[in-house]
Amino acid sequence: MKISRIKNIFVGMITTLAVAAGALNGCGQAANPAESTPNASSEALQEAASDTTSREQTIGKPTADESTDIGGEKITIRIASWYQESYLTNLKNYLSEEFPEYSFHFLYLEKNNYEALMDDQLACKAAPDIVCIDPPMARKHAKSGNIMNVSDITAAFSEEGKEAFTYDGKVYAVPNTCNYECFFYNKKLFEEEWKKEPADYMEYIELCDYFRLEKNMKPLAAGFKDERLLANSAIIFPNAGYFTTIYGKTFGDRLQFGKASFYKELYADLSLWEVLLEHEILVPEMFLLDKRAAIEEFATGKAAMMVGEPADYAQVMETNPEMEVGIFVIMDKRNKESAMIGGNECGFAVNSYGKHVEEAKAFVASLATTEGQEALWRDRVGSQTYLANVKFSNPDSFDPIRDILEENRLVAPYYSWGPHSRELYQTFGRELQQVVLDKKDLATALQDMDQEAQLIREEEW
Repeated sequence: MKISRIKNIFVGMITTLAVAAGALNGCGQAANPAESTPNASSEALQEAASDTTSREQTIGKPTADESTDIGGEKITIRIASWYQESYLTNLKNYLSEEFPEYSFHFLYLEKNNYEALMDDQLACKAAPDIVCIDPPMARKHAKSGNIMNVSDITAAFSEEGKEAFTYDGKVYAVPNTCNYECFFYNKKLFEEEWKKEPADYMEYIELCDYFRLEKNMKPLAAGFKDERLLANSAIIFPNAGYFTTIYGKTFGDRLQFGKASFYKELYADLSLWEVLLEHEILVPEMFLLDKRAAIEEFATGKAAMMVGEPADYAQVMETNPEMEVGIFVIMDKRNKESAMIGGNECGFAVNSYGKHVEEAKAFVASLATTEGQEALWRDRVGSQTYLANVKFSNPDSFDPIRDILEENRLVAPYYSWGPHSRELYQTFGRELQQVVLDKKDLATALQDMDQEAQLIREEEW
């Protein structure tokens, strides 16, 4: 049961799904980028992306007799992701239309458990055919040989797009569009109350106080059932810019050798984060909410604002199609050096030991085309592709953050915290939970975080 070989993969292929968020010079920003509108056809996008390189390609689409098991049943391709199927509607439709002879089954696992469970499945050679991975997973499983080298189908991506999934000079995943976290707000509510997007952090605090005290309304919807999202808040608000400074960029490298300190380096900035607790913007009840519950609160008018990512935008609009959503980001004290949390956080990898390796590679290759990237983008409107010379035209609501994306001011520092990045970031979130619950003060929590990091290093040695 062989699939046709993938040939002539053109230099106009696009990035793949998933995350938060990477260097946006590679998010479709290049000299003379081709721009499409949200309603543009794939043909128009393909033409816009064209250059002197031939665009003709064959993705190795299986024939009908190649895509059935012995019993005549359709072959089922399994895809593992930390995104629920409702977040992958356009991707699912795209694959079904491109490969109607096959069935696709999406396996969803919560992000805080995803890496550990998928590590085990890949190591046991029992993982799904296609696996969504983040940068640390890519390095880990490329080294062990659990995922395939896909350099031949990723040539069209920018260096920034490929870097996150590169190991030993080879690329091991097709990138999704970029990811990041920002603030969504109810435009109609803001207009009724004569309010505007806050220009800085303290204006944001004042705005939250107004809705909470004057309107008796929840200012911010956020689900912190996943402790990583609480950890994100400590970077989103006052701290992201630190990791763009010359010294801050080395935090992860230094942390792996015991040369960095959460307490000494982050306490001053995180003291500003504590203001969110003092003004009851972040409250213990948020630990009972997941992302879906936060979206419901915001979309149904129970909260004035919400922390979210591009994939959440479609979920909000699906919940309340009449809602007018505005977007802003809070810049920290570093102004032009400040940043949003996010980047190149999700890629599609092929399981080297899957049941349908050749087919899986063909399907992943199709996601590296303009059409495939467009499908991924439609699930994550507001994001951008890492395909060189191509970008997608986002709704006007996203204009306030356009410059940040184009200037590549996205940062996901936790991916550089070493082989145990996931454990460290989850521990960081749990320590901050203790602060929100008033069980620890911030200084103690960060000092304890330093001790936890040391214990992890000692276990590794």
